[in-house]
Amino acid sequence: MTAYRIVIAMFRSVIHACFLALIFASAFVGTSVAQSENTSETNKLSIQILTNKSEIILGEESRSDEGLLIGLEMEAESGWHFYWAGLGTELLEPTITWDLPEGMRVEALNHPEPSRFDYGAYMGYGYDGSEVFLYRLVSDEEEVRDYNLGDLLTISATVDWILCKDVCIFGTEMVSLDWTISDVEEIIPESIFLNGLLEAEEAEEAKTNQGLENRFLEMGVLGWLMAAFLGGVILNLMPCVLPVLSIKVFSLIQHADGAASKRYLHGAMYTLGAVLSFIVLALVLIGLRSIGEEVGWGFQLQDPYFIAFLIILFFLLGLNMLGVYELGSSLSRLSNASISNRSDWLGSFGTGILAAVVGAPCVGPFIGGVSGIALQVNSTLGVLIFACIGLGMAFPFLLLSWFPGLLRFLPKPGAWMVTFRQAMGVLLILSTAFLVWVVGQSAGTNGVMQILLVLFFVLIASWVLGRWGRISESKETQRLAKFLSLCLIVIPGLIVSQNLAELYEAEGGQASIYEEGPWKEWSEESVADALNSGHGVFIDFTASWCLICQSNKVLVLRKEKTESLFEDYGIRLFVADWTQNDPEITRALERYGRSGVPLYVLKAADGTEQILPQNLSYSAIESAVKALFSEQ
Repeated sequence: MTAYRIVIAMFRSVIHACFLALIFASAFVGTSVAQSENTSETNKLSIQILTNKSEIILGEESRSDEGLLIGLEMEAESGWHFYWAGLGTELLEPTITWDLPEGMRVEALNHPEPSRFDYGAYMGYGYDGSEVFLYRLVSDEEEVRDYNLGDLLTISATVDWILCKDVCIFGTEMVSLDWTISDVEEIIPESIFLNGLLEAEEAEEAKTNQGLENRFLEMGVLGWLMAAFLGGVILNLMPCVLPVLSIKVFSLIQHADGAASKRYLHGAMYTLGAVLSFIVLALVLIGLRSIGEEVGWGFQLQDPYFIAFLIILFFLLGLNMLGVYELGSSLSRLSNASISNRSDWLGSFGTGILAAVVGAPCVGPFIGGVSGIALQVNSTLGVLIFACIGLGMAFPFLLLSWFPGLLRFLPKPGAWMVTFRQAMGVLLILSTAFLVWVVGQSAGTNGVMQILLVLFFVLIASWVLGRWGRISESKETQRLAKFLSLCLIVIPGLIVSQNLAELYEAEGGQASIYEEGPWKEWSEESVADALNSGHGVFIDFTASWCLICQSNKVLVLRKEKTESLFEDYGIRLFVADWTQNDPEITRALERYGRSGVPLYVLKAADGTEQILPQNLSYSAIESAVKALFSEQ
């Protein structure tokens, strides 16, 4: 095999060498023809440097971090195509040697994509007509302080190029540009041209950064269904769903050699449980909205009773996976049903329901936009979209159960499965801790203390099950242990849930995340006031229970670099906190075609606006800000 690769590599080298020889030969022929016709190469390709400013401003007041725009304009005569040295077969950057003043450097910006040209035996990439390649001249302030007003700075670029038509011509040309050090900024005619090119590139980049989700949503019904399916698949990676799925996959690994019909049945029942659960969720949402309730995706997590239920459920499942207790049926059947038992298809059905219950409140990629559409179209299509989310969530397990050959890509059964199960238990305990924090955002310290008290009783109940609920104990002892454990969980859970409901109403969300530094509480009036005063606006539609919202907040939005960017452009920052049900925020989300958070809206004073992607990055925000506010 190695010898074969060596031969292929040698063959390619020979072909490439021959082609280079042909190119050089055509270059000499082209040069001869050009000379005989007394036509210079420079008439076929013109090169010049453009800039958006005729003078450089240095010092504390300068915007030297932004730098000056440089445009390398190359224009080929009609019918000719120019390439970079190296023939451009690898889509290489221009072959340019820069000669710059001390303390300065150039940074390449997005360059236009080359076109593909067919020259018979050779397919090459190049350009025709006129193209401008943008760069930014950046100065290091610490190194340029020695320059004085009136000093002349010169930059030059030596460009190596190849120009082809019927023949190919190699050439090199040096172009240069002068700047004067000044303390007054002067705009020149080229400014509009270069700034316009930059804005167009940044706008295109910002549109690209919106990601695959918007492309699906713009496709119509087929795109909506595809987005729903992919969103459901991604829900399996949520920390609350992954442990449930992983345990089901373990059961497949352990019984991979079992009867195929049983595997098919378990996969189908798991899928049925997940799909039916999402259909029920759709019907509940549509029903509530039909009677005038302002609800959206994740509305369950705005309810203190459901939050308390999830906290108890996650904690119980986590303790079960950590080995604090084991049950031969009931709860353990939901999380570890054996596919070797004929009756355990009910366990697979229950696991599908469980996965949907713990996964439905999660807002992953694709879910926010497509769920909003599902609640605005007709009921039949809306239910179908939700069913596709459920099908996507069930798809990994369905695929493995119907095609067990895929299991060979997973490790063989062994001790690692116990360790992995315990790791999934830790993940569920961390999910529990996150939801306890969510309670604190709406119910304050009092709410946190009460929910921790419930978890204490759950821990005692789990210990009782682990001590006296084992199969080795007598039936009467097991029944007594289960009854006592149930009382220790249900009674405190109901009492604290009622107390949480009262605290939610009393606190009114005052412990929420707005009023942090430059971030202010959102309202339609406050946004309108900011826009009317000439400021831009950035709105963070969020909720404390939204994991993506919190990661975007910590990793991007509340970073000093991001807040400084907003400040530089005079953008006012608002937080629309949807942790508790707020009809005004719900209606605002619906106006943007969303039924849940996160949603990030950037608005300019002239009324233009842009929706940012759910998964934020500093570069995505920077591109959107510059595209929307560069002329303001």
